[in-house]
Amino acid sequence: MSDEKVMSGRNFQSQIQAVYTDRSHRILQNISEKSDLEAWQKAGRPHEWECVEIVEHSDRKKYRVWVDYAYGKIALTVDAKLVQYGKDFLSHEGSVIVLEKEFYGVKKYLWF
Repeated sequence: MSDEKVMSGRNFQSQIQAVYTDRSHRILQNISEKSDLEAWQKAGRPHEWECVEIVEHSDRKKYRVWVDYAYGKIALTVDAKLVQYGKDFLSHEGSVIVLEKEFYGVKKYLWF
C-alpha cells in the first residue's frame, strides 16, 4: 500500500468524520476488508469507506471518489480536500459529476 494512499485515507477520514458525526468511520483498502454483519454491528455500525476511483484531470487536480459500503454514501475529494458528499449524485463546480455506478448503471463514477 502506498504512503500516498494511507495519507489520503487518513486525511479523508478526519474530514468526513467532521461531516457525519453520528458514527465512527473506517477506511478500507479494498472491498474484501468490509466487515461481515456481526463484526460490523459489534464495532458500532461504522461507516466503511473505500477510495474507488482516482483521476488526475487535465486541470492538474487529483479527484478521488469514496464509497461508503455501510450506508450507501458517496464523497468527492479534490486535491485531498472534501468538496462534496451525499447519495447517488454529486455535482462540483458545474463541470464534475459523480454518479453512483450501481444506481445509474454506468461504468465509472467520475464524469467531466
